[in-house]
Amino acid sequence: MSYLEVITGPMFSGKSEELIRIIKRTQYAKLSYLVIKPLRDTRQDTVRARFLDHGKSKTLAEHPAHPVNSSQQFFKLLSEHQPIILIIDEAHFLGNWIIKAVNTLLKENDLRIYVAGLDQTAWGDTFGPMGDLMAMAHVVKKLTAVCFNCGQEATKTFKLFVGASIVDPGDAEKYEARCLKCWHQPL
Repeated sequence: MSYLEVITGPMFSGKSEELIRIIKRTQYAKLSYLVIKPLRDTRQDTVRARFLDHGKSKTLAEHPAHPVNSSQQFFKLLSEHQPIILIIDEAHFLGNWIIKAVNTLLKENDLRIYVAGLDQTAWGDTFGPMGDLMAMAHVVKKLTAVCFNCGQEATKTFKLFVGASIVDPGDAEKYEARCLKCWHQPL
């Protein structure tokens, strides 16, 4: 039976760390799996779980991922790897094609799919395909971070300075996790 779990929340909430945990369990169970990420995310070619140490990002664990930017690449990799488990990181950077692709997979395959991504942009809007993926999911895990300002539960991502695009991959040099009280839209 097909299954979709979406792991979401703001930056620094542990979404990729949760995917690494799923990958390790999948490896332990000796199940076939495929890990993908958007080509648009140029920070690394891995699923990388990190933590902040005095404002600097440090890697806890990482796992290689196949970068994709189209449904054709996506389905080609699925055909080549024939996974039982499909893991998608940074799904907010994928185009809306991923909604139809995941829906097709759920209907036509016996596949467990785990998707991680930001639920909101720094402006508070739904980020890319994430709203639709959450609506389709069997389970949604909404994680929180620690507010960089006050230490409370953070559900928002705050952009330190406004770039030319909403899609602006970065880390602690560009973004902070914020609670609703400390968050405001970028100017």
